[in-house]
Amino acid sequence: MGKALRQYWMLVASVLVAAIVAIGLYAVHFHGSSLSDNPGDWADFATYLSGTVGVAVLTATLIALVHTLYQQSVLVRQQDDLVQKQDELIEQQKAQIDQAAAYQVRTDAYQRASSLLPQLMRTLDDNLDKDLREILGDDFFVRHGVFYTSSRARCVDFFENEMVLGELRQEEPSVQRYLGKVVSDDVCAFSKFVSEIVKAAPGLSDHIFVQLRGYRKVILCSLLFKSRMDSSYDWASVLETLGFNKHLESYEKPESEWLLLGTEPAE
Repeated sequence: MGKALRQYWMLVASVLVAAIVAIGLYAVHFHGSSLSDNPGDWADFATYLSGTVGVAVLTATLIALVHTLYQQSVLVRQQDDLVQKQDELIEQQKAQIDQAAAYQVRTDAYQRASSLLPQLMRTLDDNLDKDLREILGDDFFVRHGVFYTSSRARCVDFFENEMVLGELRQEEPSVQRYLGKVVSDDVCAFSKFVSEIVKAAPGLSDHIFVQLRGYRKVILCSLLFKSRMDSSYDWASVLETLGFNKHLESYEKPESEWLLLGTEPAE
């Protein structure tokens, strides 16, 4: 700011010097002459000043204008640089926040895998070992016309025993859908939980898949049934995350039978 002010004062001083020199030369040239009463003489004097002092003023004005425009362009470039640096800083902060969030998600996934997963597996084992009478009561079978499926059948039997699954397939479609839901809901909730851990921490996938080795048939059958009966969630992505084939036509019994649960009974 101080440098610019000095430059402007230099221009003013230059104009004043030019004016003094021009008027001084005029005075020296016409020294001894009295003030003229002729308007033409004054017009000539004004023309002289316009051609000398006026040119100096115009030149100084143009220089000041060019200098001002230059300073404005410099200021605009500085502001652009500042905005760019601020944008870069914001992007860096966003990247740091994203990294911190991703780290937190992975940390949470590791904690869930180490603390909750073993407990949920034990709970799932207990639920699979329950028979239908424990879950639904004896009167359910009479009230809903369940003729073929035994109330003594355990949840796990519908995945491991083809005869038990075949008996369920003899029931009415509404009964198949209801009992299939009862048997598979806990498995699907467990599978969803595990898939979220794997998505958040892919490095845990091998470790988790080893733990799930004994549950793969149960999980696959339940997810196949759920993916066809429940469109409110992307169960196909859970299948894929847990390493199962998404092509439904490639499965054989008992998986293929679970795909048919809820349809017309098998002949």
